[in-house]
This record gives sequence, C-alpha cells and structure tokens, in this order.
Amino acid sequence: MGRVLKSGMNTGINNVTEDIRTQWLGGGYTVWRREILAACPQAVLNTRWAVGEDLRYSYPIGKKYPLYVCSRARVHHHHVYDQAAEADVARYRGRKIAAASVFFAVSNEELSLISCLWMLLGLSLGRFFQSLFTRDLHSLKEALGQMEGLLFSVKQAIRNRNSRSMLEDG
Repeated sequence: MGRVLKSGMNTGINNVTEDIRTQWLGGGYTVWRREILAACPQAVLNTRWAVGEDLRYSYPIGKKYPLYVCSRARVHHHHVYDQAAEADVARYRGRKIAAASVFFAVSNEELSLISCLWMLLGLSLGRFFQSLFTRDLHSLKEALGQMEGLLFSVKQAIRNRNSRSMLEDG
C-alpha cells in the first residue's frame, strides 16, 4: 500500500488497517505545511481533468519528506461527472490517463518509461477485451482513448519530446 511502482502506477492508500509511511498522498484530504507548499510549487496545467495531479505533486515531496497515511482518518469521495456526451468523455479520459502516466514516468528518473508503456498497453487491452465481453460502450471508448494516448506517447518518446502538451486541453 502507498507505493509507486517502476511503471509510475501508484498502489492504493484507501482503507489501510494500520498507519503507514507512503510515497504519495491524495490532495483532497491532505494537510501540508506552508513551507512545503512554498518549496514545491506545482506547474499549472490547462486541463478540465487533472488526472494524476495528486501523484505528480506529492511523490516528489515524498522523496524529501516522510509522508504518512493515518488508518483512523476517513474520507468519503463523491464523484462529479462531466456534462459532455458519455462516449466523448470516456475517450478523452482514456487519452488523459495515458498522457498523465507517461508524463509522470518521464518526469521522475527512477521510474521507467518502458515499464509505463507496458503497463498502459496491458490496461488498455484489458479494458478493451472486457468491454467487448460486457458490451460496455463507455469502457470501449476509454480503452480506445488509452490506446490513442499510448501511441501518441510512444511517438513523443521516439522524437524525444515531452508529453506535457497532451495533458493540456486546447
């Protein structure tokens, strides 16, 4: 629990049974010291869905300062859904998941772009086949979006360019 894998995938910190030291924290339920916020500014991204933002922000801090999850602390998360057409949102989110994963992996030298791409390929293929089996159009669109994001990221990596532009809308 609370680890960041070589691929950049983070393991959960929900419902821990004991207090743990972690490598990352979520932003909506975290308290930071003012000095840490001042020392670790987050670059602004122009996007309507900041997927991975908590990880991008807290992971570098966790390399400098100890981070902990308290097992007695509880939070209830309410999802707010986009107002756009469901299929359009799913494809958009799939692309953003891939872009955010690649951007995070290349932004931290101890992580592996190859492991990240392999993880994304597995996730997108798994979602794709699951959507065919369940006939879930939403999951199919998200899988296609992830595949698009994965292909774009591979092209960017081959060209030695940053994938940050794909994170932003517009």
